[in-house]
Amino acid sequence: STLRSVSTGSSRPSKICLVCGDEASGCHYGVVTCGSCKVFFKRAVE
Repeated sequence: STLRSVSTGSSRPSKICLVCGDEASGCHYGVVTCGSCKVFFKRAVE
């Protein structure tokens, strides 16, 4: 898998956006991304 995680000191790691490296909000369009990249790709495919 291409998912990357970062230890933040909490019990569960944060997922990292594979496009920009920010904290990811989930899997959008088949890729783990943050909200900003999700909106960018949503507009790009319209």
